[in-house]
Amino acid sequence: MDEVRLAPKPPSGSQPENFPLDLAVGGESVTATSVEPLAWDRFTRTETDTWGTSGSGHDWREVQGDPTDRSVDGTSGLIVLQSSPSEIRFQEVLELASTADCEFLLSVTPDQLATGASYLPGVFFRGDRWEYYRCRTVLGTDGSVGLQAVQVTTVIGSAVTTPYSYSGGTKLWLRARMDGLRVRGRVWPDSAGSPEPAAWQIDQAMPTGPNPNGSVGLTCSAFAGNTNTNPQFAYDDFEITTPQRFTVTRSVNGVTKDHLKGAGVALAQPAHVAF
Repeated sequence: MDEVRLAPKPPSGSQPENFPLDLAVGGESVTATSVEPLAWDRFTRTETDTWGTSGSGHDWREVQGDPTDRSVDGTSGLIVLQSSPSEIRFQEVLELASTADCEFLLSVTPDQLATGASYLPGVFFRGDRWEYYRCRTVLGTDGSVGLQAVQVTTVIGSAVTTPYSYSGGTKLWLRARMDGLRVRGRVWPDSAGSPEPAAWQIDQAMPTGPNPNGSVGLTCSAFAGNTNTNPQFAYDDFEITTPQRFTVTRSVNGVTKDHLKGAGVALAQPAHVAF
C-alpha cells in the first residue's frame, strides 16, 4: 500500500464502480484500487473511559478532563462535561502528529440546550503541547448556532452567527478545514430542509503560530458559567476527508521513481471535450 496525497477537494466515498482508476504522478502511472479518508470513525463498538481505536485503525487519545467523560455506545463517541465544563476535552487522532493542511467532516449532537453559557464543540489543527488552532461551534443558551476561529483560547476575527437553531437532540454537521494560515468552516442541522451550505460561513486568516504541522482531532467544552448538569455530546460520521489515502499498484507504465511530498496527482487519461 502506498499513500498518495491529492490536492484539497470535496470528499467522496470509495465507490467500487469507480475503480480501478489510472493516475499519473510525476511521470509514473499508478492504478488505484481504493480510496478512503485519511482517518474515519463510525463508532460501531463499545468502549468505557476511552474511545478506543477508530474504524480506520487510528487510536484515539484523550487529553484533559476525566477518563470517565468518554465512552462509545455502538453508534457515537460520547463526551460528557461532568465537571469544569470550560476545561477543553481533546480527542486526538494518534499516528497523525505531523498533519498540516486538512479538512474535517463530522456530526455532533448535544443532549440538552445550553444553560448559563454556550457549548463549544469543535475541531483542532496543528496541535503541539499547548499551541493549536480551532474551528468551534458556539451553541448558545437561546438555541443559536455560530462559529468561531480560535488560536488556543483567543478568538481571531469576528464570530459568525448562522440562520440555524438547535435544541437537545439536534444533530449538527460541521465541516472545517485549514490551509496555510486560513481556517474555514460551516455548520448546518441534519434535516431534509437544510442541505450543506454552498459557501463557507467563516473564513478567517489566522496569526502565524509556532507549528507548521501537528496533531489533529476533536474538542468539547463550554464557556465559563455554563450550568448544565452532565451535558452529553454524541460525535459521529467522523472523517478527515482531505488528504485521502489511496491503495495503488505502482509503476504500471514501467516508470519507477520517488516522489516528493505534495507531488501533483492527475488522471492518467483525462477526458477531452471538443470545442
